[in-house]
Amino acid sequence: MQDVAFRVGVDARPLHEPPCGIRRYLQNLLRALLKLDNATGYVLFTNRPLPELSANNEERVQISTLGGSRQALMRPWWEVLTLPRAIRKSSVDLFFSPMGIVPARCLVPSVVTVHDLAFMKYSGIQPWNYRMYWNWVMKRVPNADAIIAVSHSTKSDIEQLLPVQPERVHVIWEGLDESFRSPTTHEERQSLRIKYGLKGDFVLFVGTREPRKNLNTLVKAMSVLNETRTDPVPLILVGPEGWGNQGDPQESGTWVRVLQPLSDGELKTLYSCATVFAFPSLYEGFGLPLLEAMSCGAAVIASNVASIPELAGDSALLVNPTDVAEWTRGLALLLKDGQLRSSLVQKGHSQVERFAWSTAAKLTHDLFVRTLCQTRSCEQQ
Repeated sequence: MQDVAFRVGVDARPLHEPPCGIRRYLQNLLRALLKLDNATGYVLFTNRPLPELSANNEERVQISTLGGSRQALMRPWWEVLTLPRAIRKSSVDLFFSPMGIVPARCLVPSVVTVHDLAFMKYSGIQPWNYRMYWNWVMKRVPNADAIIAVSHSTKSDIEQLLPVQPERVHVIWEGLDESFRSPTTHEERQSLRIKYGLKGDFVLFVGTREPRKNLNTLVKAMSVLNETRTDPVPLILVGPEGWGNQGDPQESGTWVRVLQPLSDGELKTLYSCATVFAFPSLYEGFGLPLLEAMSCGAAVIASNVASIPELAGDSALLVNPTDVAEWTRGLALLLKDGQLRSSLVQKGHSQVERFAWSTAAKLTHDLFVRTLCQTRSCEQQ
């Protein structure tokens, strides 16, 4: 396919969010897209100033600060009124949303990414105002010219729950941040253990503490496991407290600890120190912590649902997310069987090589070009 010069308008509001989820997705994808070619320009639409970008990309990146309220309840007004006007004035050739937003009266082709449909599949694991907003957003997704699903699991959910033709849904896996690929040193691991008082084996959980992450099942399984041990195995929790507070997990025992906030460097080292990484989610559209843990050398036990088996392959011990007894047995096995842990770690190192932001950027850029070509009725080569 012949490369063409064009400008892509991007809903860049996630770049203001905490460093997780969609923000990480957009940051890494933009960085890889800018390295990919020199012919594509980007206009970043946002409702507040963004940090300056590197001088190398200044000529190809324009930041358009549109103003407007930052409150969640005002998002629809920004998306219905402010953003469409800005797209028309900016003369972009294509609009891209990293979070499924299709602007009203969008006069250029649009490509959107859908990360998951948890709020539609499991209404009880999301707050009501979240469900109301995202239901409104998803009603417009079928108006997009092309839809990116971050996993085959998400693609299946889109086709089941939204009125879209399957050929318009394209699976493009997210990548693993390169900072998690390089090994940690013995000195780094020892320093972190001393700083946080981590001795011996421990189980690690990384994620927002909310119902969808199913932390209660993990805590119950660890409680059963530790009942018969004179030296309980610590459960280390990393991540912010989300909605639907189900009590302080540290009340379950002194073996539960919450560590935060951690820098990416500390998180990487913590993954490397963990004996077992536990990922008990009820639903994931993708699941970056799973890849991060495997890349850093942690043996993984995870739920056998949604996108998790797709990402893990044969590199993790997969169990029923709601079966406490199965989690207890799986955790006990991994903590006892060093040979099994080593086997899973080696498989994990190979598995994560399949997930690269350079690949995601290439596939996304190709989709931009195909979408423009179809709209312009130009010949594809």
